[in-house]
Amino acid sequence: MNNGKPQNSILVLATLGVYLGLVLAGATPQILAQAATAKQFSVKDEIEAKGKVDLDPDPSVDELIATYHTYFRNVEKFVDDLAKLYLIEKFDPNWSTFDSQMVGFTSCPKTGMGLSDLKATHIDRWLVPAIEEAQFGTDDWTSLADCRPFKREVQPNWTKAQSAGIHLIYNKNELVYKISIDKNTVKRADVLYETLSRALAVFEVDEENALRKVLFAHTSLTHASDQVFVITRLPRSDLDALLATDAK
Repeated sequence: MNNGKPQNSILVLATLGVYLGLVLAGATPQILAQAATAKQFSVKDEIEAKGKVDLDPDPSVDELIATYHTYFRNVEKFVDDLAKLYLIEKFDPNWSTFDSQMVGFTSCPKTGMGLSDLKATHIDRWLVPAIEEAQFGTDDWTSLADCRPFKREVQPNWTKAQSAGIHLIYNKNELVYKISIDKNTVKRADVLYETLSRALAVFEVDEENALRKVLFAHTSLTHASDQVFVITRLPRSDLDALLATDAK
């Protein structure tokens, strides 16, 4: 109801302006009624069309290329943090394991506040800071999610929110860095998947950045139901090679 009041005011002002203009020009009552009604529908259509664009914009390929740059920087930082822990013997790829999932929420409309749901198996205390920092990676993806119904006691004023998740896994065989973006419908997920695919296909990797080249080679996209996933799976052999390089 509150959202309708500003639009109604705009319609009234627009219609009144047209009406007064025609009165001054000497128009007949029939013409005045027809013009007022036509203008009302015209203004209403413009407002509704603009509202759809403002509330539900689809990102361009160029925008998603920029998002990928941020994504790969985040994955690089996470691998680098693990390498630093490896150097001081606090991350052992033969023994250390972790499985951490976090979903981040941003309110619609945005308020500057955020929420998160965290699920994790037992994680060595030395790995916790690196994993927690990596979880901030969801901040770069929630803007691509759709506003969906949201109801939590911790934020009773929120009615809708955008959500994106991050899943970090190391199981001695591979390191997985996985982002999920939540959409309203399967069709909406398909659209984002296709645009992300085009962006990844034209993404240019710096040839001098050896780590990014490896990560890019092991990054893929998938989608299921109303979610889109960006996944980097780093096999144990590649991780060991990166750790050995940093150790030198």
